[in-house]
Amino acid sequence: MNKCIHRFLGDYKSGDDWEGALNHYNKAIELDPNNADLYLNRGATKSALGDFRGAIKDYDKVIELNPNDVDAYYNRGNAKGNLSYHEGAIEDYNKSIELTPNDAEAYNNRGNAKFKLGDKMEAIEDYNKSIELTPNDAEAYNNRGDAKSDLGNYKGAIKDYKKAIELNPNVVNAYNCQAPET
Repeated sequence: MNKCIHRFLGDYKSGDDWEGALNHYNKAIELDPNNADLYLNRGATKSALGDFRGAIKDYDKVIELNPNDVDAYYNRGNAKGNLSYHEGAIEDYNKSIELTPNDAEAYNNRGNAKFKLGDKMEAIEDYNKSIELTPNDAEAYNNRGDAKSDLGNYKGAIKDYKKAIELNPNVVNAYNCQAPET
């Protein structure tokens, strides 16, 4: 894509004028319907607007045009997760991880999908891998703490919550989950 056009469209996104960005992506796609980057960016814009089904359609088009676009699988997994279609999200995160095996966020998000499906042990495995790849990620520690807590491993959960707070003192859930119940 022309750098000037990309920069121009990026200005819309940085200013939170998502509708304006969407209109420009629509026009750009009309002019260049085989440009996978345009569909990828429009999908991200639709996600920002809460149109997850529309975003998934755009990510499907990216994958049709470029079957190895890791961002399309990752973003489609996020959109599916936002629609509570966790099985589909896991499939997309699996493909994302296959294409980029050191993507800590993909492991963390796949862990979240597994957690929501009730598979806490497999979620912990994904959180462990995420932490191994990015040891300073407070979110992964917090998520692993939630899974450990649900499994009754309260000491392990508190240890993870404390680590999450150490890494990022703004992780509200980590404080809340350590507070004694009244």
